[in-house]
Amino acid sequence: MEEPRLRSSRLVLAGSLAAVLAVGGGGFLLGRSMSKRPAIDNAPVGMVTPAASEAASAVGVRPRRALDRTDILALATASADAAAAGRAPP
Repeated sequence: MEEPRLRSSRLVLAGSLAAVLAVGGGGFLLGRSMSKRPAIDNAPVGMVTPAASEAASAVGVRPRRALDRTDILALATASADAAAAGRAPP
């Protein structure tokens, strides 16, 4: 029995990898085209502000709420500006 040559082994491995990629990619694209899920709408959503309670507004105290992304970014920007100017952070 003759040993397989290095070149033929590499060709078999490369061909097998190409076949796996072709079958897997084709199956992925076929499954994706047949999906019944609606497309995701990436339109920006308007900012929603929480309604203040009547008791808190009468006393003049703002109700506590969780910070959202815009609040965190504004705080980070104000802190970076204060650090660059040599002031204490807000």
